[in-house]
Amino acid sequence: LPTAPSRPTADTSPAETSPARRHPARRRTAAAEDTPALRPAPHKNPAPRQQTTAPPGASDPAGSRQPDAAPHRQPSAQDSRPQQDGAPHRVASFHGSIPGQNAAEGAGARVVAQLRDVRVGERLHVPALTIRAGDRLLVRGANGAGKTTLLRAIAEHARDTEVGYLAQEVTFDPGLTVLQAYGGHGHPDERRAALLRTGLFRASVLDQRVGTLSVGQRRRLALARLLAGAHDLLLLDEPTNHLSPVLAEELERALDDYRGALVVVSHDRALVRRFRGTVITLTGGRVS
Repeated sequence: LPTAPSRPTADTSPAETSPARRHPARRRTAAAEDTPALRPAPHKNPAPRQQTTAPPGASDPAGSRQPDAAPHRQPSAQDSRPQQDGAPHRVASFHGSIPGQNAAEGAGARVVAQLRDVRVGERLHVPALTIRAGDRLLVRGANGAGKTTLLRAIAEHARDTEVGYLAQEVTFDPGLTVLQAYGGHGHPDERRAALLRTGLFRASVLDQRVGTLSVGQRRRLALARLLAGAHDLLLLDEPTNHLSPVLAEELERALDDYRGALVVVSHDRALVRRFRGTVITLTGGRVS
């Protein structure tokens, strides 16, 4: 009898695996190559600066404050550390305006700000607060506790002191270039070189309009203006906001070397862990 045609048998051989499955190490390597590496920051080299004073911010919007939980630093491709076009791989140092008077001398150090029974409506009450040259204060508190209001009150009660103030929200004329907004005196080439020495911008960005900058770039511009000045008291409201992790670490190192009086408001966990100084807690607008 004729035999029936045999049925095709199912292919029982293992399915062809994708290259990524066959080579998991290759897949991990490819993923790593897509992630920009962050370079460690070398030591800083202080450079001389012209004396300027950054005025305190004019507003204290509660909505502009960051959440009370200390944020983790997240890298940003747009606001990452400049590493080309002539920008040095460091952040220049902050420095005081009067040589010999920007270091702490214990209880005999010069008083740079003093508050006595200061009240700002229902938002803030400071029974007594004295800040001397070299003091380092970290202000903590929940959102709406009055931290920004305290910084403004300290600025208003400064005594014959060059105050550098970094507001949480910085604004510039959007029509100015980065170099024009940086300000300063002297020939434009000298100001350009001074801005590049801060290590915060690439040369190709200096002629860009401020209105086209990202939030992080505007933050760096405000920091550059502080670095250009000579201040005996720095008031910094969330200084690491919108900065890349590498730049935030370099800023912390610059603050470590600063010998003037320093008052910082921050929720940044890394900055809080690194900070060495006195912690002030605001509860319901009252200093403790």
